[in-house]
Amino acid sequence: QWEAFRYWLHERCVMSPEYDDTLGPWIGTEVLTVAYRMLGSKMGRRVQSDFVCVVEHDCMSVGDFVMFGSEVSVLGATPDRSSRGPVRMCPMSNVLDHCCVLPGVTVGEKAVLGTATVGAEGMYLPPDSVFTGNVRGKPMLLRLNASDATPAQEKDVEIAVLRYLDSPLRWHSFNAALCAVVWLVQPIPYLLWVVAALYATMGSDWLDILVTFPLVYLALQPLDVLLHIVLKWVIIGRYKEGNFPFFGSYHFRWMVMMSLTGTTGHIMDLCVGTPFAAYFYRAMGAKVGQECVLFGLGLEFDLLTMGDRVAVHDGVDTTNHTVEKMVIKNAPTYLGDYTSVCSHSMAMPGSVLCEGAVLLEHSQVLKGDTVPDGQVWAGMPAEAIPTTR
Repeated sequence: QWEAFRYWLHERCVMSPEYDDTLGPWIGTEVLTVAYRMLGSKMGRRVQSDFVCVVEHDCMSVGDFVMFGSEVSVLGATPDRSSRGPVRMCPMSNVLDHCCVLPGVTVGEKAVLGTATVGAEGMYLPPDSVFTGNVRGKPMLLRLNASDATPAQEKDVEIAVLRYLDSPLRWHSFNAALCAVVWLVQPIPYLLWVVAALYATMGSDWLDILVTFPLVYLALQPLDVLLHIVLKWVIIGRYKEGNFPFFGSYHFRWMVMMSLTGTTGHIMDLCVGTPFAAYFYRAMGAKVGQECVLFGLGLEFDLLTMGDRVAVHDGVDTTNHTVEKMVIKNAPTYLGDYTSVCSHSMAMPGSVLCEGAVLLEHSQVLKGDTVPDGQVWAGMPAEAIPTTR
């Protein structure tokens, strides 16, 4: 009973919103690696990590130069705790966005788990392989010996990244710069509270303060969004298609914009599904048609094109990048007229949904895939399904 209580208490702590809010801003920095080491994980050198959801930290072993995407879950034990096993990521392996890795999984050296991949319990993923999706509880193998098919230009970019990693000066200075950005950017929402509170306290009595404070705070929120828009055009300009190595100028500016995105969440949460969301997308550079309903997540807006009356549901990822072997790969995404992308689905960069196409819930259109006019696709990876319409 005591052991079960300790496990429950630790789980409540690391799954709490406060824990997420504390570590979340430090994505891509050594701060996360240090935190996971302190919690019991074995972390190698130069690990590039987004926030990883893990309870059994002692079961996670991460090699050198490993890269984690966003919203990755690592399970050292099954939910009922009937099965437990180590999870091992070998050097230079990649576990990308929305992956779920179950107990006993070993990800081989240079292996890539693509976006939304499930690592089945006890599975061994061979070195230099590429897996994706979830087909009957197991990932789909896309390639073996993936390096052999990598274009020479992309290999040169990957080699440049490894040189950056071997430079202690570049590594530590880049981390220090990112940490400074977090310190500067994250307080912005709280500064709005302070400004509103100071203004409200100028009132003559408590009734004035109670009435004035929420009105002033609400009036300041659009300024936060306007600042985000202005800084996007100053820092990035237009997002462009191409491959960009980690630890370069673009990577740093890209990380700054990711930090800024977290500061506009309060007001944008109120605007999703309204015309104001479309106005924001257009101001950030996206091409958005008439009468679109937008609940999703975006970042590289200049590479996103939507036709008229497009529906993007909650939890949909419409960002236009993938990150593989510490290289950011940007590609355009096109959503045609009357298309629908249902909840928690992904139209990957380079994908096209033609007029009237529907992507059902928890589905993923792979890079380079095209969903023809009027078809309904589902699955991870998605494929056409029969319909009666």
